[in-house]
Amino acid sequence: MENLSMKEMMEQTSFTAPKRNEVITGKVVMVKEDGIVVNIGGKADGILPMDEISNPENLPLEELYKVDDEIVVLVLKRDNGEGDVLLSSKRLRSRKDWELLEEKFNNKDTVTVKITEVVKGGLSAHYNDIRAFIPASHVDINFVRDLNQFVGEECEVEFLDFDRRRNQVVLSRKAVIEKDRKDELDEFWDELQVGQIREGVVRRFTSYGAFIDLGATDGLIHVSEIQWGKVNKPSDVLKANESLDFMVLDFNRDNNKISLSRKALTPDPWEVIDEMYQIGENYDGKIVSLTDFGAFVELEPGLEGLIHVSQISEDRIDQPKDVLSLGEEVVVRILDIDKDQKRIKLSMKQ
Repeated sequence: MENLSMKEMMEQTSFTAPKRNEVITGKVVMVKEDGIVVNIGGKADGILPMDEISNPENLPLEELYKVDDEIVVLVLKRDNGEGDVLLSSKRLRSRKDWELLEEKFNNKDTVTVKITEVVKGGLSAHYNDIRAFIPASHVDINFVRDLNQFVGEECEVEFLDFDRRRNQVVLSRKAVIEKDRKDELDEFWDELQVGQIREGVVRRFTSYGAFIDLGATDGLIHVSEIQWGKVNKPSDVLKANESLDFMVLDFNRDNNKISLSRKALTPDPWEVIDEMYQIGENYDGKIVSLTDFGAFVELEPGLEGLIHVSQISEDRIDQPKDVLSLGEEVVVRILDIDKDQKRIKLSMKQ
């Protein structure tokens, strides 16, 4: 038998095997493929097998532990049948996690979990090694047809149910979103003012206007407020999913109604016509209406002039429609401007 020093003999004889469920601190002495060997005092070693290691990210063991690392573990068995003490870090962490979750549940706090898979009726999520369930009806505010899009996502959730004895945790992602929406909406209404410029996204059209996504809620732009001049259909001027600036004309918080305008962002063209147009000069325009006596030309939205039939061509013309068509681009010369009557006389003659 190998001779032992007095110190080594004392270490061996003084070592007392730890008790089951005792939490102890040891030192890593070996990292193997199927687990690690932990020195737990004197010459005694404990075994921390792979399936008892807390490793939510499934990292290689050599990345989790290094020789001489100190590690806190839970004693599962004083003797695993081979003379070693069976240890667990997963169950120790799980115990602490259950305590933390229970505290958060009692305090009505939220918790962040990672969604791991789609299961019958909803989603499976994990808080470290603790499995939880998110019902499909509590995944989002709106119905979600494909739940796979959430797998791998980390999200903040509220508790619906918690039963530690049954290892049951039921969570709601929707509740957090609804609360965030309410906070966002309250802040939005507190900041909203008449005359304010807000960026919005055109979402859907009606015969009388378009609904604009302002972030926290929607606003409505009436067809008469889209631009200066007549608009037949909102979709003739606005494009779906287009991001634009809008002015707030009016709002009612109680009824969740907001009236918007694009027209108000630019001056009435009649008020600045002297700055933009001069008698005797040529300008581009578009034919917007044909009558028996002439054609109306839009110089810009809200600013139209008339080409009398006698001013369309040097040749005699019976009907303007004989030589012109709706939507046609033309070059016209301004003959006269009457700001009081809001009339512009135009000519196509050279």
